[in-house]
Amino acid sequence: MRNYNILRTYCEKIFLIGSGNFWFENDTIGDDKSLFYRAYNTLLFFMYGLMTILEIMAALMGEFPEDEKRDSVTFAVSHTIVMIKILSVVLNKSLIRRMNQKMISACERYETPSLMADKFRIMKINVIAYFATVYGSCFFFVFEGLRKLFDDSHFVTIVTYYPAYEDDSVIATVFRVFTTGILFVMMLSMILTVDSFTMVYLIMYKYKFITLRIYFENLRADIDNLNKLGKKILAVEKLTKGLVEGIVMHNEVLRLSKEIDAAFGTVIALQVLQSSGSAVSLLLQIAVSII
Repeated sequence: MRNYNILRTYCEKIFLIGSGNFWFENDTIGDDKSLFYRAYNTLLFFMYGLMTILEIMAALMGEFPEDEKRDSVTFAVSHTIVMIKILSVVLNKSLIRRMNQKMISACERYETPSLMADKFRIMKINVIAYFATVYGSCFFFVFEGLRKLFDDSHFVTIVTYYPAYEDDSVIATVFRVFTTGILFVMMLSMILTVDSFTMVYLIMYKYKFITLRIYFENLRADIDNLNKLGKKILAVEKLTKGLVEGIVMHNEVLRLSKEIDAAFGTVIALQVLQSSGSAVSLLLQIAVSII
């Protein structure tokens, strides 16, 4: 599957989830400047923001049992980072649209079907594994919420400032279920718009260098064959043209690295912070429980 089809499919899914049109060809996916789409986009980000603010308020001012208080801190920090990651990508939409075109065109002539098939297989494995990990965790949150419900407590996945811990009214229960739904949609936005999109870009970038390496290896083999046949002049001409073309492609790929860093550098840095922070938080919880 070629880069064009992969990126276009991704941009279609990102558009459907409400993050905007990242595709460089106008009017082929959808108009993210229409009134309806802007209202849809604003509503989604308003709900994400409201949920995150309520989580931060719960962590700073809420009165909850010790386990829910710890959860409130964890969710407040991680979802704040998720929001920053999503916004960092959305705000770089114009840059990513240009990058999509460059990522497709760079070394395109020399991308073999077997290499593209191998690249697509690696992408599928990573994306499916990440998707299963994120939503597996979300379903465990729901399972834990249901377990608490059957233990004469109330259903809760994420901990927000409202409703209060003692509030078991119907409205409070509906609100807890509603925030769980927002969590699932927010995770979908995070997966498609940010994390797996970044992952796919980095894998594509890796295979650009693999394509370049194979190009130079094939060029060397062709030159060696011409030399063996005694076609020295033809070998020199092919070497000159081949090196020039290879250097041009190499420079195009190197320039892409700066744009990838500008578009996804914040995402990568925050993901490292989020992963490290989660690991440290879990270790601290284990240490406290042992003590």
